[in-house]
Amino acid sequence: MKKIGFIGIGLMGLPMAINLLKAGYNLKAFNRTESKAEPLKEFGGIISKSIEEVVKDNDIVITMLTDDNAVDAVMNSKEFLNNIKKEATVIDMSSVKPTTAISHGNNLKSKHIILASSSPRRQELIKGLGLDFEIRIKSIKEEYPHRLRHFEISDYLAQLKSMPFVDELKPNDILITSDTIVWFKDKALGKPKDNNDAFEMLKTLSGHTHEVITSVCFKSTTSQKTINSITHVTFKELSDEEIWYYIRNFKVLDKAGAYGIQDWIGQIGVTKIEGSYFNVMGFPMDKIYRTLLTF
Repeated sequence: MKKIGFIGIGLMGLPMAINLLKAGYNLKAFNRTESKAEPLKEFGGIISKSIEEVVKDNDIVITMLTDDNAVDAVMNSKEFLNNIKKEATVIDMSSVKPTTAISHGNNLKSKHIILASSSPRRQELIKGLGLDFEIRIKSIKEEYPHRLRHFEISDYLAQLKSMPFVDELKPNDILITSDTIVWFKDKALGKPKDNNDAFEMLKTLSGHTHEVITSVCFKSTTSQKTINSITHVTFKELSDEEIWYYIRNFKVLDKAGAYGIQDWIGQIGVTKIEGSYFNVMGFPMDKIYRTLLTF
């Protein structure tokens, strides 16, 4: 069962936290006035001494804070940002103005974002954040050392794609490069070479669960950060006719694993997904937004 961190044990937070404990969840809580969280101990709750302690190693972090200033103080603190798990889900149920959430996005508008991707899906996803950005494309040979495994491969390739831009970045620039792979049976599947290769990939994935791993590299003139996200996707048993119909009617050669989850094949073939849907499309948008706010 997922572990929960809860920040803000007040009139609304206390009964919510108690109900989560009654439901059997492991819960750590933090409140500025520690005595207000004491009743949770009766139900098996753990009282944390710091924000770092309550967010570290938890799968879900819930905030129930009093006002805008409290939300900013917690979510922009180093304790929060440096210790929360990459794959954690953050649920903010605080009493804040809509403008507070919007202001986080407005802070990004002072930055010049460069998206180094020709993918129309990634471009559309970044556009959906309401941010202005420039597209710059530079070709590189996408090769990686054979010793690398799993997310190490996509991390390496995302960083590699940023290298040609190093000398042209300006102080206000944030460069975004990325790479997506499909990981199945201890093997990385990239983009298919041709339609026959695409068929073999989809035939291999048919009836099984695989991982989609996307890594994103953020680079400025002074710093670099790489994040990654993993989503588990399960396909039903696909017939040869279904696979060939998809290959002949949709663009598959520009997609890792030879499929796009937003396409027909995703609609009729995907039976289960665990993790970010947008990650499978090519960008883990929740993590990208969170990283841009603090980069």
